[in-house]
Amino acid sequence: DGQAGDVSLPAADEAAFGELHSAMDGVARPVISELWAVSAEMRAGCVISEPGALAQPSHRDGPDGLVTVFAPLTAFVPRNGPTELSPSTHRGGDDSLSVAPLLQPGDVLLFDYRCLHRGLANEGDARREVAYARSE
Repeated sequence: DGQAGDVSLPAADEAAFGELHSAMDGVARPVISELWAVSAEMRAGCVISEPGALAQPSHRDGPDGLVTVFAPLTAFVPRNGPTELSPSTHRGGDDSLSVAPLLQPGDVLLFDYRCLHRGLANEGDARREVAYARSE
């Protein structure tokens, strides 16, 4: 209780994420491929934030890479700790400006791998779950 966790795995190696990853890839790859040469290497997983989970520290998914794709499995509402992004930080911009998009299952959020982001505190009474895929 009060924990947040990340279940990460190679997308191609895990049947449980196969359909979800294919759906995310079908939406994201055409957009990404217009901007960058797309790597065949994708990683997928799920971040789960339990009720009472504290806010994560701001972080980047890594120094290199292309895009992180989020597909919420539960609604992102202010009370359950949506993901907060600092949009210009992938280019070395100021991290004092941030946005926390309110998303619904079926939405897809794409952001630069180097963008500072974090899950906010889950002050609600239900889990927040988001599937993700990262091109590396």
